[in-house]
Amino acid sequence: MPEHPPEFGDEAVNLIGCDHCGRKFNEKAHAKHIKVCAIVGSKQPKKQFNAKANRVVDSEQESLAKMGERVPYKKKDKYGEDRVQCPHCMRKFGEV
Repeated sequence: MPEHPPEFGDEAVNLIGCDHCGRKFNEKAHAKHIKVCAIVGSKQPKKQFNAKANRVVDSEQESLAKMGERVPYKKKDKYGEDRVQCPHCMRKFGEV
């Protein structure tokens, strides 16, 4: 039983390495890849997202963050403080 299907043929495949990323391709794929890899590889890396800086909401949390303690997450109220809390379900609703 052959190691590979007959449609691949018996000739040896010549793989060419990419100068940018080091991956190896056959001649036809290498020609396409080199154009794309040169563009993608030249872009600057993305800035790392700092969740801690974006999580701090008030001065109390900011002082905890500076001391190195874990900052409790407080969800910002996107509707403002003018809503009334229901005594039964504790949800907040607008005045009627």
